[in-house]
Amino acid sequence: MKWNCVGVCVLAVLGATAGFAGRTEDIRDSKDHPLVSRYPGAFIGEYQSVEFDEFTLPLGKFKPDGTFEKSQHLEGKITHIVYDAPAGRSILEIYRNYESALKRGNFQILWSCVNSEGCGQGGPKLYAARR
Repeated sequence: MKWNCVGVCVLAVLGATAGFAGRTEDIRDSKDHPLVSRYPGAFIGEYQSVEFDEFTLPLGKFKPDGTFEKSQHLEGKITHIVYDAPAGRSILEIYRNYESALKRGNFQILWSCVNSEGCGQGGPKLYAARR
């Protein structure tokens, strides 16, 4: 199935790092996405938003050759947010919190990866589309 992200279709990507647990404020000029709220105590460590760009949506595991088992090329508005995890919280705990929240928010999980096998760089990933 192809995902046409026009109008109400939104992709949510989970990226969280434990390396900056001491952060006390968001990076400059960043903001939360209106459809996905942040984990309590987390701060924005990376932020980029562009009106039109391209994105390869992973729909399968990351392979050693740098490609994915399955993917789809998308174009449109792209917002990239990485939250730094609060001290004392594991990446898995935060991941499960987002996974539950997205499902309750009527998102469909398109592909997810929790451990390093098949995730590529950067840890857990969660890609979802609003139904």
